[in-house]
Amino acid sequence: MDACVETHRDLAAGQKTKLSDPRWVDLFVRAGLPAVPEPDMALWLRCHAPLCVAFESVSIAGARRGTGASWKEAMVLAHGIQESFRLIKSLGYPLYPSGKAWLDRSPAWVVAGMLWSMSRIRSFRELLATGEGECRALVDVMAAATRSDSTITVSKILAMKPKDVLTPTLR
Repeated sequence: MDACVETHRDLAAGQKTKLSDPRWVDLFVRAGLPAVPEPDMALWLRCHAPLCVAFESVSIAGARRGTGASWKEAMVLAHGIQESFRLIKSLGYPLYPSGKAWLDRSPAWVVAGMLWSMSRIRSFRELLATGEGECRALVDVMAAATRSDSTITVSKILAMKPKDVLTPTLR
């Protein structure tokens, strides 16, 4: 088996790549890469963005600490996910797929527990901590989308950005 295929399978951890075009799904499957069609990729991506931000941000915090994120950081991200889901719904979109609605209905401490636990998995932390630029950009895009809705607490979304690290200056 090709090393690239093995690496993809290892990193996917049982997940299948979602693709909007069935032709690509067929190609991936023929190449030995797990893939499934996603009929509404735009909505899937829109609803996944808050989780992407939270996973990357909790990983960055955990990587900086070396052992995982703090409970406080995980709670801030959990509240940010819920506010981001409120934003998506306020823009007229349903949460998709249905598992996202389950997270939306869960108490913040349940979502925080998931994030806190995931931040303690070294391979998860190391892989997703590389997405700081994407994380910051997604937060900016979500925050900009709140301008049309004053019921959204933009500070909860902005709080999902990774904290800036101050590096000492040499004199």
